Amino acid sequence: MKKVAALFLLLFLGACGSNSTHVISSQSFVIPNVPSTMFNCPVIEQWPNSDELTDLDVARLLVELQRNNLTCRNSIDALREFLSRATQVTSSPQ
Repeated sequence: MKKVAALFLLLFLGACGSNSTHVISSQSFVIPNVPSTMFNCPVIEQWPNSDELTDLDVARLLVELQRNNLTCRNSIDALREFLSRATQVTSSPQ
């Protein structure tokens, strides 16, 4: 039994010492520096008292919310475009 185990061990170690070529790849990661001006999502700091709102106040609030939403959406779209271009630059062959 010891002879079989020794033979198995020799065969196993012999396979590990083969002349195969090992490929080592290196990867580098680039983290883009995103300007803080691209994170522009305005919020309403203080909500008006709903008991005292008139129809005109509600309309103004809705317009402000829509304006904030549009600004934020444009900022996020610009951020996506910036990161997409940064990815294209870093993934291109050098």
